[in-house]
Amino acid sequence: TCADPGAGDGGVGDGATTDVEVPVGCDPKKDPKDAPACVVDGFGLFVDGAAGADTNQGTKASPLKTLGAAVKAAAGRRVYVCEGTYGEAVKLTAAGGIFGGFACGAWTYSGKKPVIAGPADQPALVVEKVAGELVLADVAVTAATATVDGGSSIAAFVSDSSGVVFRRVDLLAKDGKAGKKGADGATGTITAVTGGGAVDGKGYPASTDTAGKQKVCTCSTGGTTTGGGGGAPNGAGSPDVADRSAPGAGGKGATSCGAAEPNGTGNDGADALPAGDAAKASGTGTVTSTGWAPATGAAGASGTPGQGGGGGGGLEGSNAGGGGGCGGCGGSGGTGGQGGGASIALLSVTSTVTLDASSLKTSAGGAGGAGGAGGPGGTGGIPGGGICNGGSGGKGGAGGAGSGGAGGLSVGVVSKGTKPTLTATTVSTGTPGAKGIGGAPGVNDGPDGIQADSFEAN
Repeated sequence: TCADPGAGDGGVGDGATTDVEVPVGCDPKKDPKDAPACVVDGFGLFVDGAAGADTNQGTKASPLKTLGAAVKAAAGRRVYVCEGTYGEAVKLTAAGGIFGGFACGAWTYSGKKPVIAGPADQPALVVEKVAGELVLADVAVTAATATVDGGSSIAAFVSDSSGVVFRRVDLLAKDGKAGKKGADGATGTITAVTGGGAVDGKGYPASTDTAGKQKVCTCSTGGTTTGGGGGAPNGAGSPDVADRSAPGAGGKGATSCGAAEPNGTGNDGADALPAGDAAKASGTGTVTSTGWAPATGAAGASGTPGQGGGGGGGLEGSNAGGGGGCGGCGGSGGTGGQGGGASIALLSVTSTVTLDASSLKTSAGGAGGAGGAGGPGGTGGIPGGGICNGGSGGKGGAGGAGSGGAGGLSVGVVSKGTKPTLTATTVSTGTPGAKGIGGAPGVNDGPDGIQADSFEAN
């Protein structure tokens, strides 16, 4: 009589299964604790973290040391695990069964659960693309406290699987880690100019009857700003507009530099308006192929350059006007704060999971990172020299503030798709992570974390 690997009696491992003869007196439908005739060599592989070795045969007398080795070698057999702590992450990709609660050496049922204690920053137990029944019984799974910024602690992650059963299993997730603060913006700098000379915002000077040239400045934070060219003798500075009292207008030609408007001096450019702050982060996070990604705040927009100053007007003779200064560059936007890591006992995605007589426990979610402040706008450049000076450039616009990250979850079961079924199972949750304060506090703070027995992800 052969066991069906898809019926929970083997198949744990890399997908390779082999028909396994059912021992005399063994009822595979019963719990191993109630069917000692099933706890025998050949029908199962045995794992003893203290006395075993992965070079052993996996028998009672010669057990393996790690669950990873047993899973790889199972080929349709059950895996029996004795008490102790197993410092490893375990990944299951095929139907079968892992059964704990056995006394080491004697291999009689003791009820003491072996502990799968995974390393930080990854789920301690992963079940992926399992078709058929997979049973885990009498084991404890503990996810370590996250160590990377915004990292989560997830005890068990089940994805794209059907027929997964946790029986008398304890799932414990420890603390998620706080998200990293967003970087503050900085004042933009001029990276290139037209016409040669120093790479700065100062206008080009006049030289006797040669007017100061128009100057175009390129900013690191985006955009260009133009200082107007001076006027030739008796000519108007640029830009030559009808309303010479307007910001950035060129000076009038053949007119005293100090007379009432309109006169020969170029007008100063207008200051740029500040950029908009980033919008609030929406939601708390999303499911990814590796677990959970908390919602991170958005970056604020960069400020625009200030308006360039107008060129000075030219007077009679060898009296050309000086060029206007470029506007200041805008400040860069602050970046968004990182979302706080979650504490999740079970993350189930498009799977069918049943928990019976089990316990789920979570700890604290990490706080969301604060959003960065927007960078200040740069000061406009001064005009170049001439009989009639050009205007100074206007100040660049400040960058927008980044928004705060979401607070981390503290949730027993996070699911996407079919919700797991819980029977005689307890859920205990810790504290959710605090919201990340926005770079514009009170305006674009992140959402608070969630504390709940269950939560349906988008």
